[in-house]
Amino acid sequence: MNSKTTDYILQVEKFAKRLQDRGYTQNIIEDSFIEASKTLQKKFNFSKTYVHTKNKTSATNKTLFLKKIFHPQSFTNQQVQSLFKKSFGKINLFDRLVVCNKRSKNLRDVLMPSTLAPVANMDPSDYVEEMVRAQNL
Repeated sequence: MNSKTTDYILQVEKFAKRLQDRGYTQNIIEDSFIEASKTLQKKFNFSKTYVHTKNKTSATNKTLFLKKIFHPQSFTNQQVQSLFKKSFGKINLFDRLVVCNKRSKNLRDVLMPSTLAPVANMDPSDYVEEMVRAQNL
């Protein structure tokens, strides 16, 4: 990792831009960065305060979450964001849109599920009690 300040600032700006592309507002990103900076300042006992807080105004959080199955040839998150801004920008139903991508099921998910299949006529607590009894024998 390069320790130059300019490289650090460039990486932080790129990260902030990615968050903004995903639907987070500039205020939320700034507040999160300020909170992270405060935590680091406390943890490492910096003698100088690098970030000063700003006064927060109470606002309602009207966020719309859109969950879509990811496909490489589908709409990008940026396209969905711009469509949202064009369509709902003048209507104040939501403050922001967060686009969440979900991975579609593949063959491994079907063949090796991550959850156990339920046992017929047996409650999970019965199974635990049976295991405890077997250990005590």
